[in-house]
Formats: sequence, C-alpha cells, structure tokens
Amino acid sequence: MKPIRFLIAILAAITLAGCYTSEKPLISDDESVAPYAKMTFQGQGASDSPAEFTRDGKHYTTKDNDGTLLRLNLKPDGDYYIAQLGGKSGDKDQYLYGYLKLDAGAGTALAYRTFGTKDDARDGLRACNDVICIDNLDAYLAYARAAAAANKPDTTFKFTAE
Repeated sequence: MKPIRFLIAILAAITLAGCYTSEKPLISDDESVAPYAKMTFQGQGASDSPAEFTRDGKHYTTKDNDGTLLRLNLKPDGDYYIAQLGGKSGDKDQYLYGYLKLDAGAGTALAYRTFGTKDDARDGLRACNDVICIDNLDAYLAYARAAAAANKPDTTFKFTAE
C-alpha cells in the first residue's frame, strides 16, 4: 500500500519504509469514533495534494492514487487519537499507525510516531525489515504519548473538518 502522506505526511504516494505497521487490525470499529462528516489533510509542501476522508459509519474512507480503498479508524485517547489506516498491499491487508492531535479551529493536525527506525524497537514494537511492527498497541500508545508530551510531531498538516 502507498499511504498518501498521512503516516509520513497523510496519504501522496510514498513507500512503507519506516512506518509503524501491523498485518491485522489493532483497532476495531467498536473502538473507533468518527467525529466529523469529512476531514481533509494536506502536507505543508507545495506539491502535497490534499487527502479527503469521508465518514462511513464509525470509520473514514478514501482512495489512494491507484484507486485502492483505504479505511481510517480513529481511537480516542484524551485530546488525541490513535489512527489506523488500512488497505491492501498486493494481496495482503496492511495497517499503518499514527498518533494524532486534530485541531479544526486552528486548522492543524499534528502526527506523532508515524515512522521510525530500528532504534525505535522496544518491548511490543519490533523492527521487521524496513518497518516497525506493532505487537502490542499499548506499547505503541505509550511511545506515542511520550513523543506528544515532548511536543515532537513527525509532521504537521493543514487540517479542515466538516
């Protein structure tokens, strides 16, 4: 799957290198919320195209540049959300993760722990090839909360919501 600049700048086709990932969903629709009818994320670069997500029940959907349907689940965590972006990678399901602070009033979305290196491997998070595999969502959440507390976002997006 080619995430369009969300989890390394919300969905504009890039590779999976360094993403936090899992082969099965770690967030279900029952745990998800969809607080907006529509959300748009746009990177800060001049060539970054906006990615629009539309509410579909308790999750959001969009299509990547190849027309692949992507599904976004948001699990609330105080003023933040654990984001799970799922879609097909060849014939396999693939899930990518990020920790988001959405501020529609300010027009920004801060994304934490969307990509990492083998140095980010720890209990519950393991280096597997060029990605970080999440074996324990609570371990990922603790690591993401620490990045947010240190105010070290990976990316800041322009964000609008309806």
